[in-house]
Amino acid sequence: MLIPIKTDYSGIITVVTRSASAFITHNKKILLLHRDNIPTIHDPNMWGSIGGMVENGELKDIKLGNEGQELRFFSFDELETLPIGKNIKFYLTKFGDPIKRLIEGEDASPADLGLS
Repeated sequence: MLIPIKTDYSGIITVVTRSASAFITHNKKILLLHRDNIPTIHDPNMWGSIGGMVENGELKDIKLGNEGQELRFFSFDELETLPIGKNIKFYLTKFGDPIKRLIEGEDASPADLGLS
C-alpha cells in the first residue's frame, strides 16, 4: 500500500505487514540507504529505501530506521547503475514512470501508483 505523506521533502511511504519504507525525494533525487554487508539481513550491501521493522503497538507511528551505513540522494537515471534491493526493484518495475515523475518534481495521480 502506498501512502502519500507531507514533509519538507516530497515522498511516498509504503507499509507492508510488519515493516515500513519511504521514498523521499528532494531536488529531483531520491534518498536511498546503503545497507550493511551482513549476509543475514534483507538485501545486504544494496541500496534500498529508508525503512524498518514495525514492532507491536507501533502501527500508529511510521518507523523509518537507519539500518545501513550511508544515506545518499540519486537521480532516477542513476538508479539503473546501482545494486538495488528487491523492494525498490519491485516499485520501479511496477510504477517506474510515475515514480520518475515524482522524483523529478512532476505530478502523478493516485491511480498512476495503483491507489485507486
